[in-house]
Amino acid sequence: MSASIFPSDPNGEPTPNKFDRPLARSAHSIDDGTQLADLLEQERQQIGQELHDIVQSGLIGLSFMTQRLIDSLAAEAADPIEAKRNESLKAIAVQIANALKESVEQVRLISHGLVARLESAELLPQALEGLASRTHQLYQMDCRFAWDQRGETSDIDVATQLFRIAQEAITNCVKHSGSDRIEISLAQQDEGLLLLIRDNGRGVGDSHSRAPGSGLAIMQNRAQNIGAQLSLQSDANGATLHCFWRPAQSSPTPQQ
Repeated sequence: MSASIFPSDPNGEPTPNKFDRPLARSAHSIDDGTQLADLLEQERQQIGQELHDIVQSGLIGLSFMTQRLIDSLAAEAADPIEAKRNESLKAIAVQIANALKESVEQVRLISHGLVARLESAELLPQALEGLASRTHQLYQMDCRFAWDQRGETSDIDVATQLFRIAQEAITNCVKHSGSDRIEISLAQQDEGLLLLIRDNGRGVGDSHSRAPGSGLAIMQNRAQNIGAQLSLQSDANGATLHCFWRPAQSSPTPQQ
């Protein structure tokens, strides 16, 4: 079946939750979609920077402390009982060190994804390929990117919004769809750009996820800001998010 993912709340009021209350409160007084997109970008940049500066730095500090503990426990003990106890503690410390190392890498991937910005519109394909690679590393799932070598734009605003839509779609797939395979594709179609996000899960088109402030509503807002069309199709094999953008002078809609 095919469905538009425009928010349908009659009051148009954002729904606060524990994860986005500051953003929801700010969005309450914002009517212009461009301002909301700018606010989302500022929030994303701030969170990504704080993850890098505070969380990742703290984890690295703990990693160094754990390594010092491992080195200390590795020293030979005269007492056999103490030596055996140290060996057991060392094994635990090594497990902690490995977990910290993995956490540092996960935080690095998340923060990089949050603060990643396009320096030019022509870098959109490379950015989407990087997104697929980070998704694979972070979630240990099959995530691939395909490009027809023709789909591109020189408009940095369009490229940025398409990239952010892809990021949000990936997040929704991971959180809600139950999929283990995601395909991202970018292609030229009818003198425009077609971005597709396919997953083999159950999709994310339920009524709750369409609430203002949700991932789908945010993606729709971004699409509207650049004059793109966003829709979701789902069937027994999974779901596909379609985002089609055409330069303003063109009007026909692509056939899906």
